Order: sequence, then C-alpha cells, then structure tokens
Amino acid sequence: MPDLRGRSVRQAVAWLRAIGVEPRVRGRGVIRRQSVRAGASLPSEVVLEAGT
Repeated sequence: MPDLRGRSVRQAVAWLRAIGVEPRVRGRGVIRRQSVRAGASLPSEVVLEAGT
C-alpha cells in the first residue's frame, strides 16, 4: 500500500481503482489518513479520510 497522504482524493481514488482496490472516502480535498498503513500488502478495500 502506498502512502496516499497529501494526494488529492481524485488522484488517490483513480490510482487505487486502477490496481483493483475499492476506496471509500470520508471528506474531500486532500488525503489526511488511510485505514491501511503505507508499506502493507494491498487490501481489497481501503478507507481514506480527507480534509482541506
């Protein structure tokens, strides 16, 4: 799992969907937190928390 913090929601969602991971997003703007830590194996679903 990459570190998506600092990326826009649009960028993060596009990247995850392209590799077959279904994102669930809370908020909008820039990714601040993710439910799977950077460096972990790719899950089938990840929750991203965003804020401006």
